[in-house]
Amino acid sequence: MKKGLLFLFLALSITLIACGQEEDIDTLDKHKGTIVSIEKKNEDSDSFEGWYFMLVISDVKDVNISKKDDDELKELAKEKDGAYYNVPPTIYKSSDLKVGNQVVAYFDKESQAESNPPVRDAEKIDE
Repeated sequence: MKKGLLFLFLALSITLIACGQEEDIDTLDKHKGTIVSIEKKNEDSDSFEGWYFMLVISDVKDVNISKKDDDELKELAKEKDGAYYNVPPTIYKSSDLKVGNQVVAYFDKESQAESNPPVRDAEKIDE
């Protein structure tokens, strides 16, 4: 009897944990756009060592991004709903993230830095 209850408790716990993770993605905000720059963080940045810093802008279909420097891309991001994303190495390595790719970045709006363009932590990225 005790083994049956233990098994039932474990099964319910695993189910609740799995369902909770699925719901987390559903509660995140989404940003669809084009990657216009991506670089690996410096080794001296303490909490983000090995992470990537990516700029995603919503509507750049009619813009030649290859001829723009970092300051021009930042200004374009301010005009066209762009945002910087801190991308953990696990997400970066499991994706094929390159400048010019269309992506959907998932993020928690509560953790967004109040800057223009905003800086967000990517929770998930779909290509």
